[in-house]
Amino acid sequence: MRILRTESSRNWGGQEERLLAESEWLVRKGHSVAVACDPESALLKHAKAFPVTCFPVRMRMSLDFLSIISLANIVRKWKPDVIHTTSPKDSWLCFALHAFGIPVVRSRNTSLPARMSATRSFIYRHGCRRVIPTAGFIADVLRIQSKVPADRIDVIGVGVDTAVFHPGVDATAFRKEFEISSEAPLFGVVAMLRREKGQMTFLHAALEILKTHPEYRFVMVGQGTGKSNIEQKLKDEIQAAFPNGNTPIILTGFRQDIP
Repeated sequence: MRILRTESSRNWGGQEERLLAESEWLVRKGHSVAVACDPESALLKHAKAFPVTCFPVRMRMSLDFLSIISLANIVRKWKPDVIHTTSPKDSWLCFALHAFGIPVVRSRNTSLPARMSATRSFIYRHGCRRVIPTAGFIADVLRIQSKVPADRIDVIGVGVDTAVFHPGVDATAFRKEFEISSEAPLFGVVAMLRREKGQMTFLHAALEILKTHPEYRFVMVGQGTGKSNIEQKLKDEIQAAFPNGNTPIILTGFRQDIP
């Protein structure tokens, strides 16, 4: 198959990383994959190292005539068998292609609000042939709130590459970098720093645990993005709890060595 993946986000996170991991897997299985994304996105920079065709398409708004024309030209020249959209903007931009009979499917990798707006429900119900959420509870919201028929929803969870993530990975260098004893129990959370990811809850739990287990250590791996100020709030609370420094709760920032 020839599969065109679209992503309007300019950020780099799990959703974008999953898109490239899936694309690489599809290529290994004999399919051809192209990625259409914003020319200023982190995804475009990362995609150049993968065996995929890259199409820079500016995706500023959900309804952008020039962007729709660009995507239509890609479809005309590259002739994909299916378009797989990911985020709200690119899903709306591909609505016209879907209306003209091009097969479009859409992923949903994050949770949805319990109450869906009419426009958001519309694009899920009428903007694609199938929806691919990563979890059953997301499928439930799509089915109940957006009225997407159950037979058009396919739940596919996030996979793990066991050649990369396995118990034998050596953590010695990481502990040494942050001066964490090999004997200290270490807890971590790996995610983009955003309110819905729960790092603030993780911090408050850590502060409670440290009252009775001061030898424990905690790390939050990731960086803030967009308009979120959660990163600064985390730093402020950690500073207030440990004004003299030497904190047992560490913000590592963005890391490439996740395993």
